[in-house]
Amino acid sequence: AAACPDLEHLALASAQCQACSLHTGRQQPVFGEGRPDPGGILFMGESPSPEDNASGTPFSGPSGQLLTDIIVKGMGLSRQQVHITCLVKCPTPGGRAASPEEISMCSPILQRQLELLAPGVLVPLGAGPANFLLGKNAGLAELRDQIFEPHGRRIVPTHHPAQLLQEPAKKRECWADIQRAMAAAGIKKGP
Repeated sequence: AAACPDLEHLALASAQCQACSLHTGRQQPVFGEGRPDPGGILFMGESPSPEDNASGTPFSGPSGQLLTDIIVKGMGLSRQQVHITCLVKCPTPGGRAASPEEISMCSPILQRQLELLAPGVLVPLGAGPANFLLGKNAGLAELRDQIFEPHGRRIVPTHHPAQLLQEPAKKRECWADIQRAMAAAGIKKGP
């Protein structure tokens, strides 16, 4: 992954990866989507959903529609103006959390992806991606409602859209986090 000179080569390397057993469940490569300006926002889920696996597009199912609404209606941006990816690039069996070993095997691809994109603000969606980025082992309630800045990257954890579909009352908390991320990235919602 470190030798990939651009996102296109990295996406190809990701699509051919067989470092762990998750590749056996991969139908379509789910690398990422969108090209934010340097310093822009990157959203990160944990692993591709069955809908993502079928389409090759991250966040393409019902939770993806909610994320799209957050980006388009809430932030005033398009999906192409942010980057959307997952911690691991292949679906996990039954949608379970990715294991530490699976995350470790996939992390060189993710790290190179972050280097090439140079996002100013990372928005991990859920505790799994937040804990990975922050090197912690904490619940989301302990992590959200703040901005972390390890290694010069601003990280604003928030709820995963799937959780918001199950618990709509948490949408207010998520929107506060999104506004915090927008401010950190210098993004003002258009008219």
